[in-house]
Amino acid sequence: MPDKENRALSVMGFLIEKRVIYDCRTKRLICLYGTAKPGSLRKTQSYLLEYLLNHGVNNVVSDDMLMVDVWERNGLRASAQRVWQVINDLKYNVSKSGVSDEFILRVSRKGYFIRSSSVQTLFYHAENEC
Repeated sequence: MPDKENRALSVMGFLIEKRVIYDCRTKRLICLYGTAKPGSLRKTQSYLLEYLLNHGVNNVVSDDMLMVDVWERNGLRASAQRVWQVINDLKYNVSKSGVSDEFILRVSRKGYFIRSSSVQTLFYHAENEC
């Protein structure tokens, strides 16, 4: 049995703006304060959110990267219009949970990013999984 310092950590989810948890396993947004109900994301929205949370925190992720890494790698048809549409739907669904409209930001002609101050990664020890 490995000692406590060497146990592998796995990503459980993300704390967004200190008020909403995105649970990677269930693909749900859980509001910590207020009356918002947990919200589920569509499959492409969850792929996109997880990709942005893993690669776009303080880094601009280009539309081309999103089309390849989110759409094509998941067997989906990609287009710039589709990326824009899903980003807007995602922003709307996340905002229903209490996250600001400024959570996902667009850099004109470059791509999208998330401010690092908005996100904290939540981990768990794999051996303690429920």
